[in-house]
Amino acid sequence: MRLRRNDQGGFTLIEVMIAMVVMVIGLTGVIMMQSAAVRGNRQSAQYSRAALLAEERMEQLRGETVAQLQAGAPIAFTTTFVDKSVTYTTTYTVITPLSGNPNLAQIKVTTSYAENGDTTDLHVATVEMIRTTLENM
Repeated sequence: MRLRRNDQGGFTLIEVMIAMVVMVIGLTGVIMMQSAAVRGNRQSAQYSRAALLAEERMEQLRGETVAQLQAGAPIAFTTTFVDKSVTYTTTYTVITPLSGNPNLAQIKVTTSYAENGDTTDLHVATVEMIRTTLENM
């Protein structure tokens, strides 16, 4: 004859289902955080690339005098660069005279790009430099 135990071990079906629901909710949060981190890394890389392109263009412009910049190119000059399906547009402008001083010129380089090709979500990186028109390089 077998003796029956009233205190059987184990989990009921309801307990297992509640544990699974709690686990699914937790994993959903982890997955959402992971996708947000990946999106943030991509946006950061794109902005860093835009800032680098603006800085590179500014370094190219440092090698020329203000007079050469004004005479050799239109006041607004645009170049386009495509990297990993993102189109970066770099523009530079020369503003002279600056603040009423005829010997100063502001050179402004702007690189813009659209997030995921969406032109309503435009991001911009800008580098500015003030130079004198009296310099001889």
